[in-house]
Amino acid sequence: MGPARTWTWQEVYDIRVERVRSEKAGSMYPTWMTYLYDFEGRRYPLPQLTDWQLDDVTTEVAVLRLDAAQYRGPRWEQRHDVEERIVRRTARRKARIQQAVLGVLLLIFAVVFFW
Repeated sequence: MGPARTWTWQEVYDIRVERVRSEKAGSMYPTWMTYLYDFEGRRYPLPQLTDWQLDDVTTEVAVLRLDAAQYRGPRWEQRHDVEERIVRRTARRKARIQQAVLGVLLLIFAVVFFW
């Protein structure tokens, strides 16, 4: 695991609990993960805030957001421009994963059929 990263509350756009979309969720991965989003739409996992670490991660994150409100300044509200960046980054991330899988499959195909 890499070095720890810290943020000031003014740098945090949102903290969201998201369901892990994988058949391995629950056995090899947590079912629920928490992510911090910055104002550029970048997503950072918070590995200490999962259903493996906490009984009710959604409630814990809601309490965290309430406690942080006094330090953060503006209310936790959606901003259209940041939401668009989050959607774009999500689409790019999915496209990169699909390209990587396709590349591996093509490599396997080439090795099997042309070796």
